[in-house]
This record gives sequence, C-alpha cells and structure tokens, in this order.
Amino acid sequence: MTINSREEIKEIPPVAVTSGSEFSVDACGLQCPGPILKLYNKIKEVNEGDVVKVQATDFGFTSDVEAWANSTGNRLLSLDTVNGVIEARIQKGAPKLPNPAKPWA
Repeated sequence: MTINSREEIKEIPPVAVTSGSEFSVDACGLQCPGPILKLYNKIKEVNEGDVVKVQATDFGFTSDVEAWANSTGNRLLSLDTVNGVIEARIQKGAPKLPNPAKPWA
C-alpha cells in the first residue's frame, strides 16, 4: 500500500455482513465535504442493514468517514486504500463494534 499524504491512514479489516443489499457511491475527485455528503444522501435512500461502498480520492475522507459513522449510528465495516483510491464500506443503522482497547467507549 502506498499513501501519498501526510495523514496516516488506518485500515479497518472487512467485517462479514449477513443481510442487506450493497450500493456504491463514486466520490472520486470530490474534496471535503463532497464524499461525506454523497454518503449521507445515499444512506438516506437505503434500508437499515444495507451497505454503502464509497470510493473517494480525498485523503481527509479516511478520518471523516469513521467520525461520521460513529456519530450517526452507522457502522464502518472496512476502510482500505488501493492505488490512491480510498474505499469505505458502511452499514446503515448497525451499531459500532466494541473496541477492546476502549471498553468504556
């Protein structure tokens, strides 16, 4: 993996999803807040349990998507970067996974 940004990207390994459909959003070329707004609009359209896959090229999206998912009651299932494209998978209405390093969170 190559990162061309000063911001460190934390990859989140994929989580298996048992139900729901998967939808895609292409936010490549958009700068903040574009990718989050496209994700927000798509999440409003889908059903609880569905997964939205977002592809973006704005490296700020990596920290934004995790914070957005945590604050909106959705779950960030995976976060990865391949050839400069960030791909995040978010499940609508799914509680976040417990963090063993922060059991109080």
